[in-house]
Amino acid sequence: MRILEALDRGKVVIVAGYQGVSREKEITTLGRGGSDTTAVALAAALQAEVCEICSDVDGVFSADPRIVANARRLSELSHEEMQELALAGAKVLNAQAVEFARDRGIAIHARSTFQSGPGTLVKKSAARELRVSGVAVDTDVLVVRGADRAALHDVLSKHGAWPREGWDAAAIVPLENVHGLPGLLDALRS
Repeated sequence: MRILEALDRGKVVIVAGYQGVSREKEITTLGRGGSDTTAVALAAALQAEVCEICSDVDGVFSADPRIVANARRLSELSHEEMQELALAGAKVLNAQAVEFARDRGIAIHARSTFQSGPGTLVKKSAARELRVSGVAVDTDVLVVRGADRAALHDVLSKHGAWPREGWDAAAIVPLENVHGLPGLLDALRS
């Protein structure tokens, strides 16, 4: 692998995130959180123990610091806690990247690109008592109810609108990956 050869020569390797290659060898984008996914996939391929992901904040906070003035930085979280926060709307790390890291036994160190600080370490943890790790909000969702669940799922999937897991009476659809929302809304009305 070219990356390993360059690293063996003491070179710094720069790899573009957010893109990958399909089975047909076509370059494709990985979607929202693709850069996180790229970083974790490279860490797994290189058999790294830790993947450092830098963003505009110094780690994961107990709530969005832009909304909650006294939000505190969390020094450590389990993969499961971070994944739940990400699925609930926390934008620091991508939920699928965290799941991939958990499955491969890779810790993620979420840090700031712009300042030095301790960040947050996301890693495998022992089971804990029930606790609240943080609070997240996702305001960009569509809540859909319908009597025919199969038909509803069919309409949603045709528009790339995948509901969150475990929905019964109502499907909660994050809008971040929905393309053509007006068309989806028209289809749901008919």
